[in-house]
Amino acid sequence: MISFTKTDTILDKILSHKVVEIGKRSSQVSFPAMRQLAEQSPYKVRNFAKALHKDNVALIAEVKKASPSKGILIENFDPIAIATTYEQNG
Repeated sequence: MISFTKTDTILDKILSHKVVEIGKRSSQVSFPAMRQLAEQSPYKVRNFAKALHKDNVALIAEVKKASPSKGILIENFDPIAIATTYEQNG
């Protein structure tokens, strides 16, 4: 059984739905079969553990006006200005 920490936000609803969805899917395909499908994937496999131990940082920044749990984050939302500031500061 998958568990998560309750936050009293919309995230609880999202996570509860995912727990049910994962439960249904895992009963349809066995773990060995899922692993075999992953190993046969044409996509490049990246070593997640190795990436965590690199000396440099790779970052994906998100620009958004609101979040499901916090609501509006920025009233005067200007995504171009925010993304430009992100880029200018590395």
